[in-house]
Amino acid sequence: VLPQSVFSSRYLITVAVPCLIMVAVGIMAMDGFPRRALAVIFLSWSAVSGTWFALLPDRKVPWDRLAEQLLAEPAPIYSYELHEHTPLDFYGARNTMLPSPEEITEVPQHEFYLVYRPSTWRGGDPAAMLRQRGFSVVARLEAHDIHEQIIAIRCVSNSPL
Repeated sequence: VLPQSVFSSRYLITVAVPCLIMVAVGIMAMDGFPRRALAVIFLSWSAVSGTWFALLPDRKVPWDRLAEQLLAEPAPIYSYELHEHTPLDFYGARNTMLPSPEEITEVPQHEFYLVYRPSTWRGGDPAAMLRQRGFSVVARLEAHDIHEQIIAIRCVSNSPL
């Protein structure tokens, strides 16, 4: 219902063990065939889902590769959220956080990267906003996992220094 998650899925780990204990107690309270059938179903489901998850490609955003690409052609890097700022900073791509999407049009550099997530960006298309302000988007880098997409655009001012 809310536009952003207020209860991150990683906190659900605290309820996993009590939930599994309740399932085990419920199965042990059954007799005969239903107990064996449920035990086989849960064990099969657990094995299949665990194997499927282990074989999934791109389970996490490859921040290290994105940072490496950003550092290959050095330019100031701007991000909008801690979700982008912290991992890039960790991998050596020092970046400056912008307080709001509108701030990208006031960046003083002639050339820079803007890193953002389309799912949480609060504003119009950043590339279109920058084009209106006299910047050209000369490169676009992407990093993603099965849930998130991170976009980095390299912007260059159309006006001479």
